[in-house]
Amino acid sequence: QKTTLEGISAHFLEVLELVLNGKSVTAAISEIKEKYAVQEAPKAQPQVSQSFVESRVKELESELELLKARVLEYERRIVELNEQKNSLEAKITTLLNERDQSLRKEREVAILEQRLNALQKVLEEEQTKLKAQNVLFERLLWMVKQSVNGKLLFVNILEDLTLSSVSAVCTKKQEVLYVKKPSSFDKEALALLKKAGVLGLIVPEKEVSTPFVFEEMEMPLVSVSRVEFYELPGVNVGAVSSDVIKTISEEKKELQKRVRARKMEELRRMLVEGGAFED
Repeated sequence: QKTTLEGISAHFLEVLELVLNGKSVTAAISEIKEKYAVQEAPKAQPQVSQSFVESRVKELESELELLKARVLEYERRIVELNEQKNSLEAKITTLLNERDQSLRKEREVAILEQRLNALQKVLEEEQTKLKAQNVLFERLLWMVKQSVNGKLLFVNILEDLTLSSVSAVCTKKQEVLYVKKPSSFDKEALALLKKAGVLGLIVPEKEVSTPFVFEEMEMPLVSVSRVEFYELPGVNVGAVSSDVIKTISEEKKELQKRVRARKMEELRRMLVEGGAFED
């Protein structure tokens, strides 16, 4: 047994490599004894999904057309309201000049004034909506241009990491997601994200602490304060600077190092205890 221990100790790094690649200690030792070599396959470098960007650009261009139509409709309604307002003002002016002729006309004037005030309020509300739509339109147009130029990457925005939320967006390969409440999660959803090729998650700064299960899944959480993030009000889509892939990839490597270090420590502890090499 001592001879076996000395032989295995000489191949400690090979045993360690097998364990870090998912083998149990007993299985790793057996393979070394039988002189089988296991080599870890190189990991593919994460890349920005150009097809995802192009598909999102097409979808958002369609939304741009809808927004244009909505803006035109708001403008038409404002013109109509202005015409009604001008017409009512003209009637009020005429009735005011004839007030002394009839009390009935005074009541009619009061009614028309109420209608005018109501129309004025509606007009102000429509102008506010139009202004908001114009702001949204301009931001969306800018984001599309930046995306085409490769400076921005469109990302889906999730409320949480429950299975229902994640299943709705994992139909296409995408590297990054923005999650408002990552602390609300299902393990099955995290496994689905990993299978879909998601590198990591952007989260609010207060949610950046990484639970143990995220480390086990090698799913880093990056604070939104570390990246450029743009959100469209009322739309579950945002955009981040394209260098977010590099940032998240670096975080992922750090996670992998911590996981490997923990496994190595567990292996060392088992070797010290001396029970790992018993036949």
